[in-house]
Amino acid sequence: MKKLLLVLTIILVTGGVFAQQIAYIDTSVIMKSEYITKSYSELETQNNIFQKEIQIRQDNLFLGENEITDLINLAQNNGDQAKITEYQTTNNKRYEELNLLNQTKDLTEEQKNRLTELNNLRKKSNENLQSRAETLGEQMQSLMSKKGSEIEAAIMSACEKIAKEKNYSIVVNKDAIFYGGIDITKDVIAALPKE
Repeated sequence: MKKLLLVLTIILVTGGVFAQQIAYIDTSVIMKSEYITKSYSELETQNNIFQKEIQIRQDNLFLGENEITDLINLAQNNGDQAKITEYQTTNNKRYEELNLLNQTKDLTEEQKNRLTELNNLRKKSNENLQSRAETLGEQMQSLMSKKGSEIEAAIMSACEKIAKEKNYSIVVNKDAIFYGGIDITKDVIAALPKE
């Protein structure tokens, strides 16, 4: 009797090992799914906002920080075009004034002070530009890392859900399969978050 139970146990255990079903996913297809492309589109939109701010700062080095901040807000929110033009005109006038003062040979004391003021304004704007570019770059890296983790977690969760529902023991990437296995890529895509 003990031998019979032992033989049955061995048959059941080994049969269970051989009965494991292996599923696979094609990550290249999953990366083209709506959830993933929408996630990366959101990142691209945020990157474009950051790049636009940097470009505005580069193009307007003769505006003070309050002026440039207001200009950026107006430009990013499709604000008052007349006010945007006014800021750009102010920037251009200050730039032209600096060039004119640099070409003048005998500057008055007042002109020297104004030249120093404009040079300091440009220097401070350049410093703010560099600082803001670093900050925005770090924020973009953080957003990309966070979004990457969210995507990975969503794919893992979807794989786990489908594996449990359909009794798959193992889910691997398609590249790891030479022969056999069951493709659950479409099921995983369907199980990804909709929002």
